[in-house]
Amino acid sequence: MLIGIFSKIEKYVVGLVDNILSAPEQYNSYVEKYLSYYRREGLIKRSILNSLIADNHYDGIDIPRVINIYENQVEPTQFSEMTLRRYMHYWRIAYEAVYDKKHGDDIEVFRHSSKGYEIKEYNLDSENDFRRWKTDVSPYHGFDVVYARVPLYPEFANGQWHFYIGTHSYWNLDDCFKAVLGLSDAGISVELGEVEHILGILNETDYVEITPYAYRYMHGDDIGSQTRLPYADEVDKDVIRKIIANTKWNKIESVSPLA
Repeated sequence: MLIGIFSKIEKYVVGLVDNILSAPEQYNSYVEKYLSYYRREGLIKRSILNSLIADNHYDGIDIPRVINIYENQVEPTQFSEMTLRRYMHYWRIAYEAVYDKKHGDDIEVFRHSSKGYEIKEYNLDSENDFRRWKTDVSPYHGFDVVYARVPLYPEFANGQWHFYIGTHSYWNLDDCFKAVLGLSDAGISVELGEVEHILGILNETDYVEITPYAYRYMHGDDIGSQTRLPYADEVDKDVIRKIIANTKWNKIESVSPLA
């Protein structure tokens, strides 16, 4: 029975392909004209897209201050020594800036970290043990303030320690900004990651890729993020028409018989 069903499917697909290849130009012309924009990909200026659909990702965040921090980077705060106790203290500041205040001491709050339950074997006041802990947890998101998205990474350079914060996830930029601002409020400057990408997004000088396969990660060149074309139950139809009109759509790949 299954063999009969698969045989019919194969016959249908083969016939369909034969029909397409018998008149490929006609088929390509039809697809170019009628393929839904919900199945297409293209680029739109972020400034235009934001003028049509408000970007509410950063509500409650002082974006002018964030832009100033990223545009006018200062040397990260330096520490002559780093221990787990010191690291947990600053990790907590960043964590609470994202998730609000927590009860308990730094050790208890650090248990919210992916590796926060694995510090018992280390001397909290030993730099050697901190180095050992850093090596042990590096492959396993051990520094993440937001799991797998926003790390507070301890860097050692020129005999001094400092912190690095960055993210490759557009969907978590708000969390990244909260962590940076929280540490800034505590008098701690950090090394910032993805600065050009982030400034392109905040200053609306980059592009957004419209794609049915939109995902969280920031992209190369001038493409800061991805999104999908919204549906009529989400925004006004006129907004959709304006997005389509202002998007530079990729040319659809044509089909042709094999040589």
